[in-house]
Amino acid sequence: MPNIDNIRDKSDKELLEELSSINRDLLDLRFKLETKQLANSNEIKNLKLNRARILTVINERKILRS
Repeated sequence: MPNIDNIRDKSDKELLEELSSINRDLLDLRFKLETKQLANSNEIKNLKLNRARILTVINERKILRS
């Protein structure tokens, strides 16, 4: 699980790429959950937390720019 400081050190482009990757992974995990192939459902929770952290940093930067 990435630390918020590690997320803040990344560029905007890296954050958007990571956000895209997380969204794809979440979709895959949801399908696995519905088909009973997911062994650890905490993975979904962890990805959602990481997505929220990334979105928070992106929004902080938008606010600072305006």
